[in-house]
Amino acid sequence: MSTFISGRARIALLILGAAGSFLAAGAAGAAELAGNAPKIVVHYDSQMLATDNGVHTLYRRLNAAADKVCVQEDYGRWVSAAVRACRKQAVERAVEQINNPRLAALQAAQSKSG
Repeated sequence: MSTFISGRARIALLILGAAGSFLAAGAAGAAELAGNAPKIVVHYDSQMLATDNGVHTLYRRLNAAADKVCVQEDYGRWVSAAVRACRKQAVERAVEQINNPRLAALQAAQSKSG
């Protein structure tokens, strides 16, 4: 959800449960988990979306927030596939909600490169 308030905006990254249950949740389960889902609100200025530098900064903030809400339960050397998928989906959902062509193009380019 993004909300514009006098030139400032915010986006909330919602993660539906832990990474494992997030991937396994069906439509009904996802709706039930949404109320208890961890979330982080990422604040940004709408003017950020007008420049490449601002879009890159916002994209980094979205990824940092996804890292915080999609937590790896064990602290092994590698991030699990479930946690990577959770983070990817959280960022994709936020980019979709913000609905900015520059941000969407950056996200698409990043998804292709790695």
